[in-house]
Amino acid sequence: MKKGLKRIFVAMLCVLTIIALVGCGGNKEKDILQINKEKIAKAQKMSETELAAAAKEEIGDNVFMFKSQTSSAKYSIEKFSERYGINYDKEFSSKSNKDTDTYAALDRVAGGDYYADVLIVQEVKTVLQYMDQEILLNYVPKDIEGLKEEDKYPLAALYINKLFLWNKKNIEDPNFFTNVWQLAGSPEERQANPGRYIAKSSFQSSTQEKINAGFLMSLTSPQGIAKLTDAYQKFYGKAYVDEPGYKNIGYKYITEYLTNITTWHSSDTTAVTETLVQDTANPRTVFYASFTKHKGLSSQLAPKDESFGTKEERDAEGVRLANEILSYDIELEGFNGYLYKMFTVIPKTSKYCYTACLFARYMLTEEAFNAGFKGFYAYYSPIESIPQAPGDLPLSVWKKRNIVEDQAYLKTTDYALKELIDNLNKSSK
Repeated sequence: MKKGLKRIFVAMLCVLTIIALVGCGGNKEKDILQINKEKIAKAQKMSETELAAAAKEEIGDNVFMFKSQTSSAKYSIEKFSERYGINYDKEFSSKSNKDTDTYAALDRVAGGDYYADVLIVQEVKTVLQYMDQEILLNYVPKDIEGLKEEDKYPLAALYINKLFLWNKKNIEDPNFFTNVWQLAGSPEERQANPGRYIAKSSFQSSTQEKINAGFLMSLTSPQGIAKLTDAYQKFYGKAYVDEPGYKNIGYKYITEYLTNITTWHSSDTTAVTETLVQDTANPRTVFYASFTKHKGLSSQLAPKDESFGTKEERDAEGVRLANEILSYDIELEGFNGYLYKMFTVIPKTSKYCYTACLFARYMLTEEAFNAGFKGFYAYYSPIESIPQAPGDLPLSVWKKRNIVEDQAYLKTTDYALKELIDNLNKSSK
């Protein structure tokens, strides 16, 4: 009898211990989220000097963990470390993350795991989902002049361009592509008027490149509908009338554009720096690709022989040669591409939240932008007084020429639209 009672007592003790441990774990996760939310609320009222002091007191000689989906940000974190005397993990920070790696890490953060103290991420629809679940937290500095309301939530770090690009050098017809509807058209329309349409186009599947899904979804937004309707009128010489089978003109364009893709490239880098450069036969191919690849192309074309001049002179020659090839400066009827943001956000399990806020603020300074992106086309600070690369167009112009990532609209898009786009990507290959 005594042995039986002893066994029951031990079993009950084990159960209570497990419950206590689980409870502590749950409280710990809740506590760090609450602590970081309180820190952010305080940080948003601090000046730079006050925030820097709070960050230094918080982190001491410990190591700050930073991760970005754009590799050039590693130079911004390096400059941040120099300015504020904060140690960071250089190896962890030096390599950019793919979308899938970032989302996998954030799913672990959702369960309470530590991953990093601050992140630079893209694709606003997914970012907002993580923010709604308080997996990612947002900080807004109080004293950054020129920060617009639309760039505060989530906090924008950069604007980036994806464009319709083609090789314009020695082209037979400089006006061969002037209107986005030249990439569309039904099979019957194309057969009847082959010369009106672009014969060859290249796109990276949005199932591989998630930001491309944001572009395609945005074509169904009020902004996308307005631009497509105006371009349709100019191209066809008549107003668009709703067609059976299409919810709106954006759905029609997505369907026809993806159906007419002739090449599905697997890498924007390869598409721009290799395929496009060699695409000199007429008619040319129109690539939808990241304009950030201008950097790689200009580096590739820059003279390597030091007798040509200084490194700055050789780099400038590379930019000039790239600009002779890339069609970025030709305005299209409709839109030239997609202008989207990268955001500085804080995982809920950040160990050094004041330091993360300080870095988020720092990313909006000219020093941080220049450290990572000065001289590079396709990167723009949300603070429009910070100049873009010489020769590139200013952010204000790209906001007019492009479809701009619309977070309010993208947040409302449903699974049916994504499924349509995914199916068109697959069936058109």
